[in-house]
Amino acid sequence: MMEAVRILVIDDEEGMRLGCRKVLERRGFEVKTAADGAEGLSLLRSGGIDLALVDYKLPDRDGMSILDEVRSEGLDVPCIMITAYATLESAVAATKKGAYDFLAKPFTPAELNAAVDKAVEYIRLQREAKRLKEEKKRVRLEFVRIVSHELKAPLATIEGYLTNLLEGYAGDDPEAWRRILERCKLRAEGMRKLIEDLLDLTRIESGSKESRPEEMDLAALLDDIVEVFEPQAERKKVVVEKEYRPPIPMFADVGELRIVFTNLVSNAIKYNREGGKVTVKAAREGDEVTVEVSDTGIGIREEDRKKLFTEFFRARTPETRNIPGSGLGLAIVRKLVELGGGRIEVESEYGKGTTFRVTLPARREG
Repeated sequence: MMEAVRILVIDDEEGMRLGCRKVLERRGFEVKTAADGAEGLSLLRSGGIDLALVDYKLPDRDGMSILDEVRSEGLDVPCIMITAYATLESAVAATKKGAYDFLAKPFTPAELNAAVDKAVEYIRLQREAKRLKEEKKRVRLEFVRIVSHELKAPLATIEGYLTNLLEGYAGDDPEAWRRILERCKLRAEGMRKLIEDLLDLTRIESGSKESRPEEMDLAALLDDIVEVFEPQAERKKVVVEKEYRPPIPMFADVGELRIVFTNLVSNAIKYNREGGKVTVKAAREGDEVTVEVSDTGIGIREEDRKKLFTEFFRARTPETRNIPGSGLGLAIVRKLVELGGGRIEVESEYGKGTTFRVTLPARREG
């Protein structure tokens, strides 16, 4: 709901001031009045005025000089010039000095309301633009804060490990040195992944990422992705099963689909239990292709599912405490799926496992 609009009527005719006030207050506007330019400018400078109706001829000055003052002092108040001396020249002159509109006397309540409504819509749009600008600034600052935190923590860890090496706290044991360097490498890989995800996200949201659809076989792409993660799955004793029959022809952007399904397969293994199972299903039915990636892992709590595709969101549970991640992967997945004209759904039972279902058009346009 829009905030109340406060209107100032500057006119030396008492009947005009009272008439405007009566019409406008009946519609819920807050109305103040001034009988001359000095009083009107004082009220404008004191703030709290959103719209001014300014008479062209006033006892102490003309309305044009008030427009000059409003503009020179940077007062953010649109003005409607009201006058009995309405000519094309005066209307053009008032507009050049910043008048929002021009209303010729005598005018009816309907004409007054029409002019005010147009100005109020302008004020509403200005307020919305200001709100969006402030929200964008807030989001940008929050984004920087989160990224700084996400990079600062692993950097501090690496610095601590390297300091221990330099100060000799690790001794001369090569195995101790190897463990420390492996931990440094792990933290560095996490930072690299965060930076890569940030770059992907920035390209998508800025619209600079160009999609290049081509004829492809989805089954071959899924085979390749599963093969890449076989060593990771073997280390956790996770079995990866493939339930699809090649070929699965599509016309789509291979790079985008690789990012989508790499994230989903990686997560299915990463958040799985030792000795668990991942199942990758895919099929084409008519004009659509559906891919399901299921796991028997730790699952997702109901309250976390609502925020799952939010940037930088990571579920905080005892099971996820030591699992690395940027919190950007699923946000990128959803944006890419929607960019390709598809949809993504998730089903999960905490403690039992999760299924992500991606549905895409078999042939993507452009």
